[in-house]
Amino acid sequence: MDCTTSTTTRGGGLAGGCRRCCSGLTPPGPFQTAEAKAEVIAELALVVSFLIAIDPYRSDAAAIAVSDSLPANLMMLLVPAIHQAAVVLQLPPERQSQWGWCSWCCAADMAGILSSKELADALKEHLCPPAQPSDDDSDSGEVSSNAQRLLSTACQLVAHVPLNLTDETPSSLGLQLRYFAALLSSLCSHINAALALAVWQQLVYQFQGYNGVWQPGARYPRLAQQLVQVLPRLPATLQLLMEGGPLRYVSGCVVGVSGAWSAAVCLLQTLQTRCPTIVSSWSELPAWCKAITALLKGQALTAELAGQYESQPTEQDALLKLDAALSQSIFHLASGAIAFAEKQHTSLSGFDAPLPGATVAAAETALWDLHTAQCRSAHRQAADRDEYNWNLYLDSTNQTLLTAWRLHQCVQQGVSQPFGRCCKQSYATQAA
Repeated sequence: MDCTTSTTTRGGGLAGGCRRCCSGLTPPGPFQTAEAKAEVIAELALVVSFLIAIDPYRSDAAAIAVSDSLPANLMMLLVPAIHQAAVVLQLPPERQSQWGWCSWCCAADMAGILSSKELADALKEHLCPPAQPSDDDSDSGEVSSNAQRLLSTACQLVAHVPLNLTDETPSSLGLQLRYFAALLSSLCSHINAALALAVWQQLVYQFQGYNGVWQPGARYPRLAQQLVQVLPRLPATLQLLMEGGPLRYVSGCVVGVSGAWSAAVCLLQTLQTRCPTIVSSWSELPAWCKAITALLKGQALTAELAGQYESQPTEQDALLKLDAALSQSIFHLASGAIAFAEKQHTSLSGFDAPLPGATVAAAETALWDLHTAQCRSAHRQAADRDEYNWNLYLDSTNQTLLTAWRLHQCVQQGVSQPFGRCCKQSYATQAA
């Protein structure tokens, strides 16, 4: 099936050509190789992305939306393809050559289609299958494995898309960021809504007299780790939108990027609220500290950006929403991460097995970096915060400082059990 030649007629024929192309690929024909099928899917993604993005083709985009089979077939083809693209694009360039169809532009086309309003219902059906077995023995609750996998892919794409303009024009890079951000935003919003629905259902069950205690699904920490890995990209993407930045005037980029980060931060806070023990090991703590440090840096950039976009109310509104999301979440996320260290400090049993020195050193460095970022943020916001919020920020900053100092003491003394019995005995000896 030649996707190019089958989608060349106008007047609704383009959507019909896409439908015929999808029909020839789902299921794959007996003579299709994996590489040939992937190349056709990439061509199809280019055509469909063009239809839903360009005004003269609105009738074709509308035909896609109302088609009985095309949205579902596109979902069936593009989801596995974008999963593969996210993996291939992280390989060294010399190893990507065997996937000639795969590029950042192609992946962006797929992301744009999956997050488009034309496929909104199909995406919802994919993320909320009627019956999907759990991947683990625990009750995963309201987050399907489809949602988890697609969120992981979206995070990988946002985290690794090249942000330099060596090989890309500003408009091309801006389009990629906008489409990847749209997919990330759609997924975070969907998962957040699913979590809120679960809370409501739990309240209804309790009101009706059903006993039982809700337990967070095993996927919650995994979902949080995916977001923690992508949030350090926030300052770099905002920097591209600053005055004089290469993406400042790319259509839709400011709104898309700001909306995606707002949705990601809100979802991470929701996950932490629903699962307070979401940080469960010292090896996880550096990534959390790095993510929160990035949020603090992003908050400063967001405030500056909002001032630069006073003449563009749509963009400024999106930035102000991001600033509000960051203001509401940073303290809670930092306190939750530090609470893990505090719990270990107050535990008499501590660690039964020694921790690797590199793990302790990485946690110490991450905590110092977080403390530095918190101090800078506190100085910057001193004139803007009321007393209550100011005290919250100081409490979080002091907790980080104390935890970093304790780790530093352990490293200096060669203690490999940071907040266990050995470390407490060492402190008692020093005090005596």
